[in-house]
Amino acid sequence: MATRGYQSYRGRNHGKLALVIVLVLILLAAVGYLVAQEYMVYDDEGHRHLELPFLKKGQTEQPQQPEDTTPDDVDLIIDEPEHPLLKELHARQLPDTVLTEDPSAVLAEHPEAVVIPVKLRDGTVTYDTQTAARDTVTTGGPETLTSLKTLLSGDTWTVARIACFADMDFANAQPDQAGLLRTGDGWLWYDDDAACWLDPGKAAAREYLVQLCKECAELGFDEILLDYCTYPVHGRLDRIDYGSVTNLTDTLSVFVEGVREALPKTTALSVLVRDQVTADANDGGVTLALLTEHFDRIYVDTDTVDAAALQGLLPADFDPVTRLVQVAAESASSGSYVTR
Repeated sequence: MATRGYQSYRGRNHGKLALVIVLVLILLAAVGYLVAQEYMVYDDEGHRHLELPFLKKGQTEQPQQPEDTTPDDVDLIIDEPEHPLLKELHARQLPDTVLTEDPSAVLAEHPEAVVIPVKLRDGTVTYDTQTAARDTVTTGGPETLTSLKTLLSGDTWTVARIACFADMDFANAQPDQAGLLRTGDGWLWYDDDAACWLDPGKAAAREYLVQLCKECAELGFDEILLDYCTYPVHGRLDRIDYGSVTNLTDTLSVFVEGVREALPKTTALSVLVRDQVTADANDGGVTLALLTEHFDRIYVDTDTVDAAALQGLLPADFDPVTRLVQVAAESASSGSYVTR
């Protein structure tokens, strides 16, 4: 009896152990199924299969990194316009006192384009210039600079007219360093209008004008118009002391090139012609090549210059519609013009 009881007890323990093993296997199968779901994939034909990372021989899964498309050496190329964008010009020449007027009213009356006198023939700078010469020349008050900035802030095309070498103020302030002198007594030379001039052959004169042109461009002018960019052509020319200068055209070219280098490439540089130019030159050193090779536009005073005759001398690639500007009391019937 004792033997049978013991054998019966051992049988019950084996049954419990088997049940535990089955439950553990079921639990492992459930966990395995859930884990396997992470690695179930579909192939191109839509069949489902298990793909375990450790079964991929010779492959080690790496975390994906964003592709770096930046080259080691980067050369940034910025396309900067090489020339100003010129359009047919229809402008109004504003009076010398314009910077003392209401700029809003001026812009309302002339919204397309205006020519603003910046440096007058007597040497006056019409606004409060900050160049080094401000203490030696006549300038406008602080309000003129404010007015000028207002005129330059809109969409109106603005042209700064600068009387270059015709000058009273700076010539009298620095006669030896900048003035055009006469032979004999070595004092300032005067033209038929009793006005003195700066000497294009003197560095101080050129540097002053270059600074003024640069300042105008930095203020926001779209175009710089050089007036009286010549040696004198009227008066006792035989009394002028040209110093060491033997070629007037070369000396003017040095000045114009200096202005061009000081300006942004998008700022137009133009010249006003007041005396007839032939195929070779005029007495002031202005040649056709100087006009066409160094300037974006040529303005012509129609009171003293035959615009049609000058146009006939221009090269074939010179566009007269946008680059030849007639300055007259009335607007031209075609092409570019400035009305006084």
